[in-house]
Amino acid sequence: MSHAIPTIGAHCSLASCNLNDFLPIRCACDQVFCRDHAPPDKHLCPAMTDRMASGGERATNAREKCAKADCSRPSLESAVREGDGGQERTPARCLGCGSCFCAYHREPASHSCAPAIPAAPPKNEAARQLLAKNFPSSVAKPALRVKKSANKQVAIMQMRRRAQPADPKDDRPSVNVPISDRLHVEVEVEDGLAGGSRADSPKVFWLRKTIGTGRALDSLAGRMGVSTASPLQLLKVTTTGDVVLRNDVALSDQVEDADRIRLSRRT
Repeated sequence: MSHAIPTIGAHCSLASCNLNDFLPIRCACDQVFCRDHAPPDKHLCPAMTDRMASGGERATNAREKCAKADCSRPSLESAVREGDGGQERTPARCLGCGSCFCAYHREPASHSCAPAIPAAPPKNEAARQLLAKNFPSSVAKPALRVKKSANKQVAIMQMRRRAQPADPKDDRPSVNVPISDRLHVEVEVEDGLAGGSRADSPKVFWLRKTIGTGRALDSLAGRMGVSTASPLQLLKVTTTGDVVLRNDVALSDQVEDADRIRLSRRT
């Protein structure tokens, strides 16, 4: 059983040539030619002849020369432009440098193709990108703040359900401190602190908002089983670092609901 060999390319329409070109070129006269006879003046193109005979445009576009400096042949773009009928098509230009060349110099290697250098972004655009990188847009900040606020409210609700009174005086059935007067905190213990273990923390406690930080320190140390024989201090734990709390200031003036504080040695 024989298999027919598929036809590749097309024969040059010039009768005296008839060469089978693998990359034939269609001229404005709607005929295909090999690269040697594709220029209109190489096959006496009737489209060019008719235009010149009509007394109209003198085939200015058809005579556009090859972009290579030492070549005077017409460019392929000028040949196909005449017969495109205004239809959309791919321009016959080099994909590298964007210039128009004849059939002999259409390959990038034949005209020492130098790809066009991308235009530098405007200075104001570069400045805008720099600002955007260092100062992110604040458009998303309101939504982010709302989300953080909602998450904090959920954390507070959960803490209220499991918080224990830090002050022993408040740990009696007869004591009823309104929720609005309570400050809820998570408490952890510094590693290696005598009598305490960070592995057992954090624990959740509530304290009166009127309590001083010094008294809160003593109450929390007792609840966490930490000896007060050596000087202690309370630290507010934040993502940017721990903040030492002043004992002579009210605790509620230095921390908020759902904050985490740490019992540590005073340095």
